[in-house]
Amino acid sequence: MGVISENSVILMCKCGSRTVPIKCCRSFTSYMDLVDKLCFKFSGFRFDSVRLFYNLRDYDGCVLENDDDLEVMFSLAGCYGVEVIDVTVVNSSGSSGCFGSDTVAIGVDRSESSCLTIDVGSDGLGGGSSGSYGSIFTSSKGKGSGVSCLGDVVASGSSDGLCTDVGSCSSSKGKGLGVIRSEWRLDVEKERDLLPTFCQHQDRALLSDGWRHYIKEVNQKFEGGAVEFRDKLAKFAIFYGFEYSFAKNETDRVTAFCKDADCKWRVHARLDKKGVEKGRSEAFGDYDASFDELRWYREAVKNSDPESVFEIEVDTETNRFKRLFVAFSACIYGFKHLRPLLFVDGTFLKGNFKGSLLSASAKDGDKGLFPLCIGVADSESNENWLWFMKKLRDILDGDTRSIVFVSDKNAGIKAAVPRVFPTGFHGYCLYHLKNNLRGRLTGGRNKYKERVVGLFSLCAYAPNEMKFNEEMARLKKAGGEARITNFLADLPYEHWANAFFPGQRYGEMWSNLAECFNSWIEKERHLPITQLVDRVRIKLMEQMCCRKQTAAKWRQVLCPTMDEALAIAFQESKAWEVRFSSPDVLEVLCNPSVKVDIGRHSCTCTQWQLNGVPCVHAVCAIKKSGKSLNACVERYFHVECYREAYSRPIMPVPTLWKPEVYGDAVILPPLSRKPPGRNKKKRIRSFGEKVRPIKCTRCGKRGSHNRRSCKEAIN
Repeated sequence: MGVISENSVILMCKCGSRTVPIKCCRSFTSYMDLVDKLCFKFSGFRFDSVRLFYNLRDYDGCVLENDDDLEVMFSLAGCYGVEVIDVTVVNSSGSSGCFGSDTVAIGVDRSESSCLTIDVGSDGLGGGSSGSYGSIFTSSKGKGSGVSCLGDVVASGSSDGLCTDVGSCSSSKGKGLGVIRSEWRLDVEKERDLLPTFCQHQDRALLSDGWRHYIKEVNQKFEGGAVEFRDKLAKFAIFYGFEYSFAKNETDRVTAFCKDADCKWRVHARLDKKGVEKGRSEAFGDYDASFDELRWYREAVKNSDPESVFEIEVDTETNRFKRLFVAFSACIYGFKHLRPLLFVDGTFLKGNFKGSLLSASAKDGDKGLFPLCIGVADSESNENWLWFMKKLRDILDGDTRSIVFVSDKNAGIKAAVPRVFPTGFHGYCLYHLKNNLRGRLTGGRNKYKERVVGLFSLCAYAPNEMKFNEEMARLKKAGGEARITNFLADLPYEHWANAFFPGQRYGEMWSNLAECFNSWIEKERHLPITQLVDRVRIKLMEQMCCRKQTAAKWRQVLCPTMDEALAIAFQESKAWEVRFSSPDVLEVLCNPSVKVDIGRHSCTCTQWQLNGVPCVHAVCAIKKSGKSLNACVERYFHVECYREAYSRPIMPVPTLWKPEVYGDAVILPPLSRKPPGRNKKKRIRSFGEKVRPIKCTRCGKRGSHNRRSCKEAIN
């Protein structure tokens, strides 16, 4: 046997007393190719009668029935370092082949699949027990009795699964839906006709052969929800050659029936009554109890890391949860070695009690996300933002730097920053401002709107007052004097324009880093509050460790992102000439020429001053002067500073000795507050128009609202 590569394995295919080795290559062998080889090796086999099961390590009877299963087998073999796999070949045709008599097919339980499931009646297509393998048989009856509901179903995209109950189709147009059974009777010995074995024909494998199993058993589940179910139903009907129509075709239920008037076959799929929220409660714990678990979690964090900050606020009268603030000591220490620049934002939570998650994040020397602290409150109110900023000031006690905050134009942040950080600066996110301006430009074409918005961007990036005034005049001329003046009425220049901003913004004009943090915790936002905090801690713990290990391998002085940017700048400026005025002051003869003052870290283009990084002119001057370029870059971009920022670990919080009940006092969940703003206006309905009430899966009440639009308070 030759050397087997990591992309190929030897399958020891055993059927009865015979074993045939077959070499499979991951790149070239498909499931149909494999079955084709088996049909050639074992006489009497047909493509649609072959059933394959393989054993790998401690897992026996793994199903192998399509290309996806074959790919999974290759992946597992690579993980375990296996080059030879035992495969059991079952010929379910029962006519000829390795077995001299009918064979009992192996039952495969598919009830553990996620998302979309099929319920089949006892007289319907795919009937039998939920563990039967694709049993399909005919019946003249309609919907089968004994239809069961699905198990837990979690759909990606649609949130719930579909359960289907299927009847049988006796349409004469079909290929015979009642030709396959997984249950083989052993009580009657049948004589096999061996005459056909003297004239065997090789069956042609079709791409549609796998479609016959798309709808096959009780509790079958579909990951893609109703969309995937409709697609597989269409292919299933194509394979068996019958036409169907929809009795119901909605997002939460689908009912189809055979068009043949004499056929009573039908299939019904519906959303599982057990919702995602209930399943998540079983997986991650109860939402109500999670608030009380915060007391235990706070003590566990303090025991593992005493310098971390974990503060819970509770209403003293009702004992209900009010607010939470969390900052781990490793993040507090690490921020001292990062730029004094914080991106603050809030995002809504998706749990039972909704609420908002407030956050402050920084950028490390390699421009990566560095979360500093988080807070949980009922909303992004002015009171909650003031509370969050005060907590943030407490953990930054001793940091004498002037902090620059970047955020959208949130009223609570606008009021809290100057009050809590009088020496700090607040820059508005240019992206949000541009969207606001775009919304004000009603009635114009998109090309006109983009031109006005582009001129506004030039005003924001203008390096000095002279350029700012020039661009502002063009903006008012293009967008209208009155309209632009009205838009800028509550936008002081010092909060968004480079020419007037008093602090060091390091060229960060957008608050996209805060949006990155919101996306970073997207999957955790639905969790109960204690599990939410713990998952964020685990993510931070892994990130700190991973980046520490990565930085240990760097051998350069500057972080890779900065090192690459300066290398590009040097390539662009190689052809420029430089003239000395003094050892530190030089003139770069580009077109137009500029003055670079290395000692003051300044350039006529002002990019060095605004971004805190040597511009292309400065790179040229520094290189020609013989000075060290690395020494002219702020320390925050040095590898040494980066390593120090990630030098301290976030400690684990073990749950081994977690008590069932912690203490006597109990923290109750908060009452959900009605979101601010007026309710949307309802459409005036026609006289006599009937409205079917729907049941909200959040509050359990019937009405005209659903989970997404629910504003009911939950006790």
